Amino acid sequence: MNERQIELMHVLLSEDREYFLVDRLAELVQCSEKTVRNDLKIIDDFLKKHSSMHLHRRPGYGIYLQGSAKERKRLLSHLPKHRESPREERLIDTAYQLLIADQPLTLQHFADQHFTNKATVKQDLEEISAWLETFHITLISKQRLGVYIEGEETKKRSALAHLPQLATIEAPTHDSITKLFPEHEVNLVRSALRRSEIAFTDESFDRLVIHILIMIKRIKQNKSINIPTEKHHFTEEEYKQAQRLIKEIEPAFAFHVPESETIYLAWHFMSGKKREAHHLHSPELQNIVKHLTSYMTDLTKVDFINDHDLNEGLTIHLQPVLNRITYKLPISNPLLSEIKSMYPYMFSMVILTLESLEQNFSITLPEDEAAYIVLHFQAAIERKKRSLSEKKRAIIVCHLGIGMSNLLRSRIERHFLDIQIEHCIGRSEISKFPGYDLIISTVDLPEVNTPNIVVSPLFHLEDQERLRVFLQYNHNQNKTEYATLLRFIDENSIYLHVDKEHRYEVVEMLANAFYDQGSVKKEYVQSAMMRERMSPTSIGNGIAIPHGTPSAIQHPGIAVATLKQPIEWGEEKVSLVFLMAVVNEDQKIIKQLFNEISFLSEQTELVQQLSKVSEKGDFLKILSK
Repeated sequence: MNERQIELMHVLLSEDREYFLVDRLAELVQCSEKTVRNDLKIIDDFLKKHSSMHLHRRPGYGIYLQGSAKERKRLLSHLPKHRESPREERLIDTAYQLLIADQPLTLQHFADQHFTNKATVKQDLEEISAWLETFHITLISKQRLGVYIEGEETKKRSALAHLPQLATIEAPTHDSITKLFPEHEVNLVRSALRRSEIAFTDESFDRLVIHILIMIKRIKQNKSINIPTEKHHFTEEEYKQAQRLIKEIEPAFAFHVPESETIYLAWHFMSGKKREAHHLHSPELQNIVKHLTSYMTDLTKVDFINDHDLNEGLTIHLQPVLNRITYKLPISNPLLSEIKSMYPYMFSMVILTLESLEQNFSITLPEDEAAYIVLHFQAAIERKKRSLSEKKRAIIVCHLGIGMSNLLRSRIERHFLDIQIEHCIGRSEISKFPGYDLIISTVDLPEVNTPNIVVSPLFHLEDQERLRVFLQYNHNQNKTEYATLLRFIDENSIYLHVDKEHRYEVVEMLANAFYDQGSVKKEYVQSAMMRERMSPTSIGNGIAIPHGTPSAIQHPGIAVATLKQPIEWGEEKVSLVFLMAVVNEDQKIIKQLFNEISFLSEQTELVQQLSKVSEKGDFLKILSK
């Protein structure tokens, strides 16, 4: 026998001694029903030659391996041993079996299925139980009976569709679910869906394939969804597409799809992301997009209102988002943690904007959806960078008069397109022109803190090369320094080895400290707590950056807390907290601040050093190095 047939034997020899339908066996060994039937013939021949056991077929029940317990044990001991299933595969398969089971399943059943022991199964079930609770599903265990789950059918289907969340690998894919279904069923559903006239994105297409496969499975198990008549709302186009697809697959799967399932499928069609707009210009949607771009413009001082590509992208994106919220069809964002870590500033601005959206439109978007919206605004920023080519703002200090200054200016601008010369001044005027990125001078400026370089008034080739090296050095240097961060941290606002059990307590303590110092208004405390409840502000590597509404800030600053013990902060543990109370008047400073914190989150050793300091002064010294 080959490896698949041996695995099939292990399944049939499980201590539960249950009947198996051919389609269930096909799912368990991940092949077609035709292949299973062929394998059963080979197993039957093997048993006739080597065992007193035999395959018993009972119409309506399935196949059962009949024989004595002693012979069953002997066969198991002589079959080649399989390696234990990988953890991610085991978790997904165990959760899948629980979600589709019609009766309780024993620990021994799962141990036999995955060639492991009951202790490992118990650990798996604890993890699965905690995960199921996020879908409002309860895992129940009863002695001498087994384990089973209780929950609404829609919740079970949602959990089934999100099974890849149980994998700890970096990028779990939809294949984690589709491989649980016979390959020919997956191919049939994919082909039928491809003939749909709706142009779904690849991600939505894969989600719909999974939903349809789950729908087929549950209908066959007499577990159809019941939708009350008053909730039978859908668009004509998506409903017709759902009807067409169902009429195509009904004969192939030999089953009848109830009307409520057709409506439920139409909801999924309406909630899928499209590649292009389809009647997406409702007044409500236009108002929501306008609110998002206006509020983000106010927060960031970047003009998002007049960005046509952004407005069109948000319009196409948000209609299915609103449908998902309406029909309670949540999705997970596999890039959530990465987006929060890579774009902490933009993520924070979007979360504040969505809080305003909730107040004005009574629409609550989870952080998985928020992360997708972040990408739209971040893409707009990148477009602006490409089109405007963010230049370094510079002044020229020249001791040889206006003529030579202008000559030097024209030569620099001709060779360095990323430098924008805004003024040509004399040395005595420097104090009147603060806040520039660079000073290019014909004389030494030892008293000036702004990055500066001395060049010849004629700007020779060696001066050009020196300026290129200087710009590159300062670019790299800015990546590793924390000057902007240090600018906002006062020693009186550093709290070491804080002993709290929950992140809300830490945020409240730091916000109240700022209030007591007169740095923020009282509403800042509440807004920081509300922001934290909307989405944990952890950005990776043990760092969190809670913050409140900028309008309640009176004196900008950052409060710091190192934690006595790392505490749960959403999906990760945090040991270093920066409460941001920074106004958005100078967006360049704000962006640099968030860039420095983002870079800090990549420095594991430095974060550990900062978390362990026992003196406030040492905290600042370490950041200053």
